[in-house]
Amino acid sequence: MENEFQLIANIILLLMIIYSVIYILTYKQFTLLSTIQKTSSKTKLALLLISGICLRIFLAFFYTGHPTDMTCWSGWALGMANYGPGSFYESMQFADYPPGYLLILWPIGILLRLTELPYTHILHSMLLKLPIIIFDLLTTLLIYYYAEKGQHKSPLLLAAFFFFNPAVLLTSSIWGQVDIVFSFFVILMLISLYNERLLYASIAFVLGLLIKPQMFLFGPIFVIGYYYYCKEKPAQTVIKQTLISGLIALGVFILICLPFLITKKDPLWLFKLYFSTMGSYPYGSLNATNFIAIINGLWAPDTATFLGLSYKLIGLIGILFSIGYTAFLAIKDSTKNNLALYGALMITGIFTLGHHMHERYIFPALVCLILAYLYRPHKNTLHFFVYFSVLETLNMSLVLTDSYLFSYQLMPLILSYLQVIGYILLCIYSYQACKLSKEAI
Repeated sequence: MENEFQLIANIILLLMIIYSVIYILTYKQFTLLSTIQKTSSKTKLALLLISGICLRIFLAFFYTGHPTDMTCWSGWALGMANYGPGSFYESMQFADYPPGYLLILWPIGILLRLTELPYTHILHSMLLKLPIIIFDLLTTLLIYYYAEKGQHKSPLLLAAFFFFNPAVLLTSSIWGQVDIVFSFFVILMLISLYNERLLYASIAFVLGLLIKPQMFLFGPIFVIGYYYYCKEKPAQTVIKQTLISGLIALGVFILICLPFLITKKDPLWLFKLYFSTMGSYPYGSLNATNFIAIINGLWAPDTATFLGLSYKLIGLIGILFSIGYTAFLAIKDSTKNNLALYGALMITGIFTLGHHMHERYIFPALVCLILAYLYRPHKNTLHFFVYFSVLETLNMSLVLTDSYLFSYQLMPLILSYLQVIGYILLCIYSYQACKLSKEAI
């Protein structure tokens, strides 16, 4: 097992070096590549996607996934197949995910039951990773489509930067986590808000919420997008669309949860599930290399103190600052062109300054940064995308090779300082972007 961890760590390091070198080389020759991309056909996109899928399958064979998470996916998939949604939660010893992703696991569980593949079989883990890889593909197609639709100079290059990003590869094909699934709905929500489609944005937010509770973190960004919508539309249209969007989104939420609700006696069980999930890991930092890690908060109880303040209180202050600063810039901004950038800023801030953070909670910021570049193509946005991708890759690699990180270890400490520095620079950059946007009006 130790040799397996070392092998995968070396592969990740090699991928990260190759990715960084390619980024530097292609960025320097961006004009040339842009010209090439304009004349490229859909064949090149197909080759990109096929090669990316083959790489993911190759990596998945090297590492079956994070043991804890893969055990959950396997147990939940088979649980859905054996008990159905109505009796699932009562029949499982542990299940802290909302209904959305369980419905995705349901057909996987049926396949596993029919094939009787043992947990140790490589095809067992491949089937569990299949939905994640599919959403990798869908997100890449979405990036390409909107880059091409917006007449961006290099849609294929942008799609490749995301599809072959080491953090994306590590999260999906190697680790087997589902952050890309709810991040797909984050990008759908943001695109819908850019296009003033309040109904689609509302549905995307609800679907993301049914996949992972972390979608709650994007609530303030949805509100900011709604604020821009209200500014640009007549009051009558706002009221009408708000009612329609709210009712339909609520209907979608109830419809998806309905199979799980049939046997429930407690009408508030789902809300209790969300709150219990969000409070189930009472630690300062759960392997996240951030500010809390710098002040000795890695795996420390959130009730422990630093300079007389508990990690929980310090984290709450950090989260409020992140949301407040983002809201300040959004209100100060005259257009919605920086909405995705503000999404990246807020999530990066919550990850950097907040408590109860897992190592992967910054992942949606990467999706936001790519989208931010589509709507406001500035070189520094791509620089931040690569910078935080490298930090995220290293953070996750450390966790895969050593399940628990502690503040006295040198590498987590270095990454934590780099994370804080990166967030400070992103705050400055976002302020400058807001100022330039305002001056352009």
